[in-house]
Amino acid sequence: MAVRGAGLLSMMAIVTVLLFGCLAGSCYARLYQGKPLRGWNSYDGFTCTVTEDEVKANAQILVQELYLYGYQYVTIDYEWFRPGTGEFSCCGRNPWQDLVVDKYGRLLPSPDRYPSAKGSEETGLPGFRPLASFVQDFYMQFGIHIMRGIPRIAVEKNMPILGSNYTAQDAADNKTDCGWCDDMVGVADNAAGQAYYDSLINLYASWGVDFIKMDCAYSPDYKSEILQISKSIKSLDRTMALSMSPTNRDSQFGVDMKDHVSMYRINGDVWDNWGNIMSAFETAPNFVGLVGHPSYPDLDMLPLGRLSVRGGHGPNRTTALTPAEQRTMMTLWALFRTPFFMGGDLRSLPGDNRTLELLSNRVLLSIQADSIGTAPKTPKAYRIEKTSVGTGAIEEVINIETCRVGDPHQQWGRVSAQSDGSLPNHATFGCLTVLNCSQSPNATIGAERCHVGSGCMDGTNQIWEVGRNGIIDTPMNQAVLTTTSATRLPCNVTAMARSANLSLLQHWKRNETDNSLHHIATGGCLTSTLIGARQTVKLVEADDVKVAAWGAWDSTDTDLKYAALFNLDDKETVKVSVTFQQLFIDTPVKTCDLVNAWTNEVVANQPDANAELAPHASALFTIDVKKCK
Repeated sequence: MAVRGAGLLSMMAIVTVLLFGCLAGSCYARLYQGKPLRGWNSYDGFTCTVTEDEVKANAQILVQELYLYGYQYVTIDYEWFRPGTGEFSCCGRNPWQDLVVDKYGRLLPSPDRYPSAKGSEETGLPGFRPLASFVQDFYMQFGIHIMRGIPRIAVEKNMPILGSNYTAQDAADNKTDCGWCDDMVGVADNAAGQAYYDSLINLYASWGVDFIKMDCAYSPDYKSEILQISKSIKSLDRTMALSMSPTNRDSQFGVDMKDHVSMYRINGDVWDNWGNIMSAFETAPNFVGLVGHPSYPDLDMLPLGRLSVRGGHGPNRTTALTPAEQRTMMTLWALFRTPFFMGGDLRSLPGDNRTLELLSNRVLLSIQADSIGTAPKTPKAYRIEKTSVGTGAIEEVINIETCRVGDPHQQWGRVSAQSDGSLPNHATFGCLTVLNCSQSPNATIGAERCHVGSGCMDGTNQIWEVGRNGIIDTPMNQAVLTTTSATRLPCNVTAMARSANLSLLQHWKRNETDNSLHHIATGGCLTSTLIGARQTVKLVEADDVKVAAWGAWDSTDTDLKYAALFNLDDKETVKVSVTFQQLFIDTPVKTCDLVNAWTNEVVANQPDANAELAPHASALFTIDVKKCK
């Protein structure tokens, strides 16, 4: 592959150091506790059936598509030690007597699924060493899933524990067996138990393992085993990350364990259904004080792309999450700074632009890596009630409300009103932007001198100007494009750059916006008619609609803030808003520009962070406080 070129590999090594602070085996600490990790895990795509060739194929896609965005961990999930090439043969489906172990009772890769591991039964080598080397040749990290405990077959045969005078039965504690997988027996809190975990971790370190996900483990009932395996890792002369699974929602246990692990699961498995995403919204707020201190609460993998390719968890399918739900999930994961592990089969990723855009969004990645002060906020939800009033000649009106700076049709145009006087959404023409507005920021509309109503009080002609970012500005902060206020407006063109944009339309109030519809007159001038139809928008508080908001700021630039709004309701579209005071604590601002993290569009001069959101949808904004007013 071309990616193996020396120049790119050198760049990749530098990226690894910058993102995570170490290369494999040369970090400052034996237990990894750096920034939240990113990578791929085989479980959502393959459950317990992934093979060596499939791991290699996914590793190659990861390095091609996502490595330079910090995704560097390739992890094989559970049951790699059970024979069965390609069949669905997980815990409880096949007898534990089939597990592959070496003569010291340590689990080994099944050679029918991992041919490079053949011959490991005597000493444990080569084990996963050849596959780990394949991954690490790309300057990536190699990880495996393990089950807590000692293999039941090792206990039955009373195998010796390497490096000690103990046997497997000395280390076993059958009172702490895993309730949902009978492969293993619990490990006792004694010297024999510690000797077993030391032997196990030393073997996996010799394979080159950089990451261990320990399952059926994260519970106060198994605290001693967590401490044992953590102690074994801390005694190594190389770095290894330790992840705990499956689930414990007790934040106090997180306090107890945070110094002994790299990441720990706080909610159940997240699959591609909205109920699982909602569970994360309910659990995450209880753990915000533990994020990055020094480990990370884990909301689980990202069920994106191609899932369950052999039917291990539902049919082979593309994720059932809607595009809006996928953005909502990624936004919460980023603001909570939970690890990003892509769960789907990466072989479907090339050409899947939507998933690639989700995983590589630079705002999300910056938030996950470098934000601080992450916390949920208390937003307001409003139902949007629109009514059209008045009559008149409104065949051609300017669609102000739905136009966005940056739309492909950068021109002055007209859009026909519907029979009820309302405007079609996202019309092709009618956007109040100017051709190449970024190159002509001071362009004016139509003719050079446009009349509004009967003229201004000083007798000169009103000119509407395209201000910063192509937004149409008026000469007065609360000015509107109506004849009723035109006679009260000064006509000083130099004041236009300081004025409010027309995205607020008529008289803005906290709960009401009065939208006038405007004609394009001869010469391109903007005019309004008092007898024209008018649409009134009323915002009614909706306390019964479930919404959420999160905020944070960038640790590398404290003036850069992040605001996320979520509509968690199943049925209603609502407007969600949260004040800047809530988001920024003591920052005294009245209006700010909101920059959409997905489109880079700017919504200027907003009195709060706000967005109209469909069910399960979200909005994510960056806010530069230096530009607030």
